[in-house]
Amino acid sequence: MLTLKLIRKVVKILRGGAGTREIFLGMLLGIILGMIPGLQGLSLAVTFVILLLNANIGFTLLGLAIGKVLCYALAMVSFQLGYILIQEIGLSFFQAIQNTPILALLGFDNYSLVGGLPLSIIIGIIAGKIFASMVTKIREQMIQAGEQKHIAALLEKKWAKFLIWATFGKAKVPMEEVLNKESALFRKAGIIFAGIIVTGILVIQFFLAAPIMKKGIISAIQTQTGAEVNISTLHFSPLEGELEILNLEIADPQKLTHNLIQTNRIYGKISVSDLLRKRFLIEKVEITQALLERERANKALIIYPEVVEVNKQQQAEVEVDEDPLALGVTVGELEDYFKQGKELKEKLRQFAEYLSSEEPEAFTDPNNLKEQALLRAEQEGYLNVSATNLAKEVPRILLNELIINEISVNENWSEMKLQAKNISSHPYLTSEPTPIYVKQIDKDEEIIFVQLNLHQINSNHELKINLKNHRLNDLIKLSDKVDFKITQGRVNLTLNGLFSPKSLNLPYKMVISELAIEGKGEEIYGLNADIVIDTIAAMDTLTVDGEIAGSMYVPKVHVNTKELQSELEKAAKDAGKKILVNKANEELDRATEKLEEKHGEKVDKYKNKLKNYLDF
Repeated sequence: MLTLKLIRKVVKILRGGAGTREIFLGMLLGIILGMIPGLQGLSLAVTFVILLLNANIGFTLLGLAIGKVLCYALAMVSFQLGYILIQEIGLSFFQAIQNTPILALLGFDNYSLVGGLPLSIIIGIIAGKIFASMVTKIREQMIQAGEQKHIAALLEKKWAKFLIWATFGKAKVPMEEVLNKESALFRKAGIIFAGIIVTGILVIQFFLAAPIMKKGIISAIQTQTGAEVNISTLHFSPLEGELEILNLEIADPQKLTHNLIQTNRIYGKISVSDLLRKRFLIEKVEITQALLERERANKALIIYPEVVEVNKQQQAEVEVDEDPLALGVTVGELEDYFKQGKELKEKLRQFAEYLSSEEPEAFTDPNNLKEQALLRAEQEGYLNVSATNLAKEVPRILLNELIINEISVNENWSEMKLQAKNISSHPYLTSEPTPIYVKQIDKDEEIIFVQLNLHQINSNHELKINLKNHRLNDLIKLSDKVDFKITQGRVNLTLNGLFSPKSLNLPYKMVISELAIEGKGEEIYGLNADIVIDTIAAMDTLTVDGEIAGSMYVPKVHVNTKELQSELEKAAKDAGKKILVNKANEELDRATEKLEEKHGEKVDKYKNKLKNYLDF
């Protein structure tokens, strides 16, 4: 049955209206398309050409099958040839292609594509000529056979015509006309179809891009968090590269009545020309009114329960030393230390890995390119390896400027503003540092400054913190195990130093004032609670200084114990003096009150006598 179908298709081709040019173009373009590895931009370009040119679809499909077999069979050869063409012969040419908009999308950085393209053209030309010549000769022989009287007489019989029609179908064009046919180069239907495709793309860009992008953003975030995400409005201008998102709400999967973050407006502008070079240059992102941990109008839904469960398990599996001293905590216990410590350590690890990103060897040692390419070919396959040194040495993803206005954590924190520049996926390819500023809006003061010198390999980074008159309870919350709780206090914190993943050198100074505590029992660590509370209340200030050292993986907080002890002793003495003076004044007041109660009448009597005497 399969053989009969194959014979029927072959005879249909022979008796069909396809001319020599159509057969040649079909075979050539089919083989070229088949030998392109994977889905590259060039695949779409060749398909578009097939639609426009008057190529026979049957031979195109046949060529596609042959080309795909050759693509895998000659993978090693096309890879080696592609490496020679790119790296040893035409490096500047391919660099120019890879840095030109639209051309960069075609995939000419793939070794097998570049090496396979000349092979596919040569093989396609040869195969096209062979098949076109072969079909022409067969048709000529069929005409010659049909001209013989006994065969012509046989073919004129009704039963013979019916049998040929039932088996092979009706001939569209007489065989003599097919041999002399001059086919048009372009296909009318193909031009119309291409126009429809272009129109469809424009319609999608200008009318459907925003809804598609909105759905994609929501889906992408929900896939990460597992909980509901809402966007009220999204505007997108593809020609100008502008994106605006209004009222974004990302629900907290652990607390569905609240949002992890909600924003009033997000505005972004990307470079369209860089996007057509396979780079993602974001010129600016500005976020208005970013609110953290705010209550939602409606309770959120869990969209992906399995994602939420996996995130919980991953958070629980983050290893951390249960000893508080492992992270250098020497004073007190922070609330939920063990729970938050795991999350903090994982975030520090991820941040340290980002800071530790080093320049790939491909950029530092050009002589090592071939060894790396071969190694990658063994690991990823010959058809999947691309040249890494063709595009200009600029980051694939770069955010020029990020502004977040009105960051509000909760009602106890002042509104803040964050501004950052030069945020990059490949920092070693930039020539400038990445500064990050956090300002307190109401006082217009810079409270945090970070400068990441990621453009310099193995460099230190700067960190400055300057908190003035901040509420102590907003920074430190003590564990329920502590015998007291802080009811009042102000803190000034300054920190200025250098850090890297392997080394922390961050001297700090903390001045605490207006400190007041409340005991949870009659004693505070074995001492009379009232005395401790009175002593703390009598202190004017308490200064704690030291250094955050160690590494980013295991940071340790060192406290200047000598200075702290001296400060505590002085504060205790001053507090003791104040307490004694206050006690003495209280006793003196009580004694005065008793004297007045006991001798008040006599005093009044002598006062009256003295008055009468003076009046006289």
